[in-house]
Parts: sequence; structure tokens; C-alpha cells
Amino acid sequence: MKLNSSLPTKILFASALALASAVGAAPKFVLISLDGATPRLVDQYLASGALPPNEGLGLLQAKGFKAQINETVSPSLTAVGHIAIATGSKAAKNDVVANTFHLVASPFNLNIS
Repeated sequence: MKLNSSLPTKILFASALALASAVGAAPKFVLISLDGATPRLVDQYLASGALPPNEGLGLLQAKGFKAQINETVSPSLTAVGHIAIATGSKAAKNDVVANTFHLVASPFNLNIS
């Protein structure tokens, strides 16, 4: 079974800061963004064997790291979602509304991805 990346959602997995604090190390944070994956889909793919239970997302879940909910931004695109994660703002405020953009003073039909 193949992951369907056309679904307009993102899932975020984050590591707990408490572990790093408990051992006196600098806090660390891991963020994984998967286009098209919801917590339900990840569970479905783990249950069906499409994702291995002892590697990657399966291993993270076994260790207790799992997204319970996810929220997407609109429009639901990679660049838009990642800038929202980084800044906490939505497209209406940060002007990132697509995965491509137009460079100032470049030909009208030239877009950068």
C-alpha cells in the first residue's frame, strides 16, 4: 500500500523536551511534516504492514511519540504549511500562498519552486 500524498493534510510528530531536560542536556525538538498523512492514515498503514512497526514512524510510536491531532492551513501546500509552522502565521499574514513564487523583476511567466 502506498501513502497518498494528495490528501490535503499534514501530520506533525514532535519529540518531548522533558527527556532532554531530565538529563541536563540542551532541549531538543524534532519535527516531522508528512504531506497527506493524518494520524488515522499512519495508524492504518502501520496496522496493514505498509509501514514497518520497528522503523521510522512505527518506532517513534512504539517509543511514545505520536501526533494525536493535526491541523492544516489553507491552502494546504507544503511551502504554505512549513512557513506557518516556522512563523506561526497563516498565508493571509505571511503572503506565502503557493509552492512557487515569482521573483521581482523577472519575466511574468517565470516562477521558482
